Amino acid sequence: MVLFQPSTSLAQIGRARFSLRSAAGRPSGPLLFSLVLHATVQAIVADPQCTDLTSNCWYLDDGVLAGTRASLIRALEVIQEHSVSSGLSLNYSKCELYSLQNLDMLISRSATPRFEILGAPIGTTEFCVEYIQKKIAEARQLLHLLPQLCETQVALSLLRMCTWIWQFLHSTTWFHPLNQSPLHSKPKQRLLSQKIEDAGFSSLIQESLTAVKARLRAVSQPQAHAWLRATPSPSLGLNLGSSEMQVLLKFWLGLPLDSPTDLCPFCSSALDAMGHHSLTCKHGGFVIARHNRLRDCLAHFCQIAGLAPEVEKGCNFGCKDRMRPADVLVPLSRPAAFDLKVINPLNSDSILEASMIPGSTAEKGERDKHLKNDGPCNERGWSCIPLVVEVYGGWGQEAVSMFAHLSKLLSLRQRQSRSAALNELYCHLSVVLMRQNAQALLGHAAGAR
Repeated sequence: MVLFQPSTSLAQIGRARFSLRSAAGRPSGPLLFSLVLHATVQAIVADPQCTDLTSNCWYLDDGVLAGTRASLIRALEVIQEHSVSSGLSLNYSKCELYSLQNLDMLISRSATPRFEILGAPIGTTEFCVEYIQKKIAEARQLLHLLPQLCETQVALSLLRMCTWIWQFLHSTTWFHPLNQSPLHSKPKQRLLSQKIEDAGFSSLIQESLTAVKARLRAVSQPQAHAWLRATPSPSLGLNLGSSEMQVLLKFWLGLPLDSPTDLCPFCSSALDAMGHHSLTCKHGGFVIARHNRLRDCLAHFCQIAGLAPEVEKGCNFGCKDRMRPADVLVPLSRPAAFDLKVINPLNSDSILEASMIPGSTAEKGERDKHLKNDGPCNERGWSCIPLVVEVYGGWGQEAVSMFAHLSKLLSLRQRQSRSAALNELYCHLSVVLMRQNAQALLGHAAGAR
């Protein structure tokens, strides 16, 4: 998009009719459309009568042409000439022209631009403000309907992905009244947003207590939030009940869960308000169930990847302690013993370091696993690979490396991109972890006395 002088004409060529019936509705449709349109755009560039165009920009079926009256007329003629052979034609009812001169080829025209392109308003300050306010009113109507949904996870997913919030952020970022700086100095949206978020996070960290710092660093770990972006699908095993979702959100945000005077129904220890005893208490079976569900989920994905996993290998080793250094054993170049562990960064022995160094608790868990299992694994010719995850969902570096390798195998077997395979793996593991966390929190709260 370029800023233009008063003597310049600008046309928004919007939503050309898509006449390639065989490609409509298919994943390859946008690619085929772009290839066909590319020839038309190149013809405009090559035409000697279009050299005065200051803008010839397209995004699929949305285009912006800017230039002198003669060059703009010629560009429209080129589009019409190519429409016969390409099967694409202009939808004049959705085209707009800004010009101080008459140009009869287009229906909508004005001396002051007032239009929308790619979700962003272009025009005067009054028009842009009116546009944004209208979108806010539409979003407000949707937000008032979300609490009526029975499923909290579905409501949150719709809030994050399907309401107008992202379009609103896009529109406000590109909000650009014509009486301000030129449009060609477009903002670096992602960079600016990241700087704002980093500054806010740093300020929050500095003002917080040690426990809050540790929690904030834990929830900000890469992939810790995978359960929040998971599709709430029961058939995929990614759904969370409303009671589970609500208690998890309170836990995630650091809101009180239990009364300080409550006692654990399983070990009679005092329950803390943040629910951390509930997640680490070895009585009641919740810790074991969480470990086993994560193990089974990991083994399932290893099976899909064609690794022929074996579960709970290495019991005893001729010893009496019933040690199992391989929760999941997979036959890589050297058999790999995956040993899962869930660890809490707010434990008394790790909270101080966790408040200063993100991921330090998982890293400590990896070292402890190596000290414990490297010897027994080497006796069997195995490689010990600890897969340590914090209760908030952040994984240790060895797990991250192994999941990257596993996603490569999954992508080949399932014919999907590596990023999609990796996202699916993290989402499933994260939902399993959080579901078990929720059951532990709810189970302790129900029996508290």
